[in-house]
Amino acid sequence: MDANLTWSILLFYLIVQMNCDPLLSKQDQALLSAEEDPKCFTKTLDDFTCFWEAPLGTSYNFIYRIDNEETTCNISQQNSEEGKVLHVCSFLPSDVFLFTNIHVKVMDTHTNATIYKRTVSIEEHVLLYPPSNISLHLIEKVGKMQVRWQNQEEPKELSNKMEYEICYSYRNSQAMFTQVIKHYCSPTCEYELPSLDPGESCIVKMRVRPDNSTSFRGQWSSWSPAVEARVPQSANSIELQCHTHDLHQIQCKWNKELYSDANYTLHYRQSNSSTWESCGKHSDAATHCIFYGEESTTFHVYLRSGLGPLGRTFYMDKICMNNIIRTEAPRRLQESVEKGRLCLKWSCPLPLISQHLKYNVRYQLQGENEWKSLTIMSAKICLDVQMGSHYTIQVQAMPNGTFYKGHWSHWSKPLMVQLPSNTGFLFIVCGPLSLLILSVSILLYPSFTRYVSKLKQFLWPPVPNLNEVLENFLKDINEQNWEPKFSIKMCDDTPASVVEIMSESGSQLMRNPSMASTCPLFLPQGSLTADSGGEYSQGGLEVSREYVTLDTSVLPCLTGNDYVCSGHAPPGLVGERLCCCSSICSTTFSASSTSILNHSYLQAEFGECNFPAFHYTNLDNTETARVK
Repeated sequence: MDANLTWSILLFYLIVQMNCDPLLSKQDQALLSAEEDPKCFTKTLDDFTCFWEAPLGTSYNFIYRIDNEETTCNISQQNSEEGKVLHVCSFLPSDVFLFTNIHVKVMDTHTNATIYKRTVSIEEHVLLYPPSNISLHLIEKVGKMQVRWQNQEEPKELSNKMEYEICYSYRNSQAMFTQVIKHYCSPTCEYELPSLDPGESCIVKMRVRPDNSTSFRGQWSSWSPAVEARVPQSANSIELQCHTHDLHQIQCKWNKELYSDANYTLHYRQSNSSTWESCGKHSDAATHCIFYGEESTTFHVYLRSGLGPLGRTFYMDKICMNNIIRTEAPRRLQESVEKGRLCLKWSCPLPLISQHLKYNVRYQLQGENEWKSLTIMSAKICLDVQMGSHYTIQVQAMPNGTFYKGHWSHWSKPLMVQLPSNTGFLFIVCGPLSLLILSVSILLYPSFTRYVSKLKQFLWPPVPNLNEVLENFLKDINEQNWEPKFSIKMCDDTPASVVEIMSESGSQLMRNPSMASTCPLFLPQGSLTADSGGEYSQGGLEVSREYVTLDTSVLPCLTGNDYVCSGHAPPGLVGERLCCCSSICSTTFSASSTSILNHSYLQAEFGECNFPAFHYTNLDNTETARVK
């Protein structure tokens, strides 16, 4: 054979051999960098590869022994960094056995010296391929996404025996977050990512390894290619709102100025349907969308802007027709003045639920900046306002929340009211009222005055007129200029008031005391009488509960300090008037007294004369008297 032909065949064989042998990726080299040489791994549990790094110009033999049977491996080389060469041995498939110890060694072909030597097991050196076909999906939740992947190349022996590490970050942030999960699935897996930042562009990648709780061991695989998508946002981020004004038509609106995206598409579906529908022909894709439903129908709604995974998605909470009612503004607002109050009424904006609406009324006085408002449950109200003033009034409506819910409607058109002055009203109302009060007062005046008179007499009893009580005695008293001495013996610690009455005869008695014996001792019998009014009279003495009246014409013989007694006289003195001096009878005084000019008349009752009597005296030198 021609020598040139021989070298050509040999070169071709070498090229084919190099292309057929598996090559190590940089990721695999980095993952196994901490392993002991020779480094060994399996990708599918049906293969096994060992490699080591050596300088250029060296050659080695790789020998492995299984069950006392040694095999020399065909070594392939792969260029490495820093001028070194990777020497790689791939086991024959017939020599791959699980749960079997494999003794490997590396020998220098020139010196036949052993360079590396170790014992390995295939199930403990698993280095899997990273998850494939990773994708991010929306799950109709704000701040939530679902990652999906496939494990088409995973070994059957490792089914449900692997754990995954998910790494995610945001495009505009250097922070990275990892989540290790044990997810048992095959061939397609899915996992809901934890709470993400709404509106951010999220980047996700994954890797896998055997679950170390089993008999399989290994390293984390290399990272999968990264995928990216934008995290869903809330409908409030774009001011997306949906409402119905008639429980039939639903209108959704949003603010397109908040984001620079030009294309918007609203999608909706009923809760009992899995098919999404987009806005119809009655919608402006840039600002709003209109669709239809029936009372109590429930919808899912989201708004999409932009294209591809980086487009924005705005999700709404599930909505029900009964809970998104926004009626039209109340109409035909009218006013009237009744009894000095401003009364308003208007038409119900949604008669179908008129019993379930409430209203907010606001009014503003001309010249003021603040509104006064109140909430009522009916379509009419009367307000207490200032008559003669100018008011601006508006009304809005909303379901009261018992069965129907929703939002406040727009304010009605303002109603301008100029109220009349309240002077005429006051005259009309107060005039008849005043006449009525006056008539009642005239009819009740006599009874009222009698009641007041009795009340006054009870609270303030009348004071007697001293001039009428004492008549001329006051004149006699006023004519006396001397100051008599008074002494009263106190009885039972009750003070007695003293009155001093002097007459011309009294002065003579003082000058001649013997005249006392010529004065009769007793007054005529029966001279003391009592009338029906509770008053007593005795000769010239008249006694009442409030005061005493003296008549001097029947007491001509009173002189000095005498007691006047009446009653049954002793035998032989009947029909005679008698006078008893203070030294004859022991007297006990009891009665009320009337103070007149610092003098006192005392009504006394004899204690030892054996007959009842009333006595009136000038108490001069009456030390023996006992006052009750």
